[in-house]
Amino acid sequence: MKQTAQALREVLPESATLARLGGDEFAVICYDCDEQQALAQGREILDTLSSLDFYWQNSRLALSCSVGVRMLDSTAGSPQQVHAQADTACYAAKHDGRSRIHLYRPDDEELRRHEREMSFVNKIHQALGEDRFEVFAQPIVRVAPSVGDKLHFEVLVRMRDGDGEYVPPGQFIPAAERYNMAHLIDKRVIEKTLGWFVHHPEYVDTIGMISINLSGRSMSDEDFVAFLMEALAESVVPSDRICLEITETAAIGNLTDAIELFTKLKQLGCTIALDDFGSGLSSFGYLKRLPVDIIKIDGQFVRDIAEDETDYVMVRAIHELAAQMGKRTVAEFVENAGILERLQALGVDYAQGYYFSVPKPMAQLVYEQAPKMPAAARAY
Repeated sequence: MKQTAQALREVLPESATLARLGGDEFAVICYDCDEQQALAQGREILDTLSSLDFYWQNSRLALSCSVGVRMLDSTAGSPQQVHAQADTACYAAKHDGRSRIHLYRPDDEELRRHEREMSFVNKIHQALGEDRFEVFAQPIVRVAPSVGDKLHFEVLVRMRDGDGEYVPPGQFIPAAERYNMAHLIDKRVIEKTLGWFVHHPEYVDTIGMISINLSGRSMSDEDFVAFLMEALAESVVPSDRICLEITETAAIGNLTDAIELFTKLKQLGCTIALDDFGSGLSSFGYLKRLPVDIIKIDGQFVRDIAEDETDYVMVRAIHELAAQMGKRTVAEFVENAGILERLQALGVDYAQGYYFSVPKPMAQLVYEQAPKMPAAARAY
């Protein structure tokens, strides 16, 4: 950090203020500087650090940085707000590929999205601290149902805000992923899901499978993986009735971690599902390398198969490939009888969607759809 600070000091104007914010983050205030000068200064910083020689134990390490610029003009608010906006611009530069510079503009929609996500960081921490995360569930049904089928459902997370209203998952989940908080939510979901059956053991035998989503970030977190393995080993729900779902893009993006984790989970007896399959361009090439049991066909191909022949052919291709490899298939976004009929014609194994049920609190779903239990056992 000392060497970096010295290099920055040498390329900045004498009047500029340089401060280390913590870790590997620095802030600069340049005076009497217009937009073009600020961008030029940022590019000089990028060039300087990229050419800096840094050695550690006889090894040369390449340095790079990302620069976010916020002009102190009439649109600037409080110092705290300006700092947050510069930080957002810096993150946008990093997201664009690092060694880049990004200028904050009040009408920049991409930056506004980053700001919204950053605002959820504290909200997520507060929701965790105040126990405002809840587990919902949506059934997964056999396309060709048979007598004696047990309850199979996917666990979904929901968050309430400070006023008790539900926050759309599309708002807080991307923020949790981006700011490395997803493993905290995943941990809470697992604790609540498996913990419910500790207090309601009479329902364990009514469960065929519980599918729980894992974030790609969680998959690479050693502490979380250790927690997960211990929770599964001690659960009253047998491991062979637990399915862990990970999205295709997360699995492919962390292939080594995915294979290692999937192997450990299968040794416990768990089932592994690859979610949103078909969304990636390399889906088929990677499938044979991943030790998965279930392929969940991306809903974008399923929702229109009753009318769109291209989607129908895509679903058929995915299902036939999965069947050839001995894997089961689940079709997402099944919203009407027409979709279900085409899935039946294709021989897809399972279906999930609003046609069967909207997501609802897990306890409610179990009470409603599990095989009949004595009245006392079913009391809320």
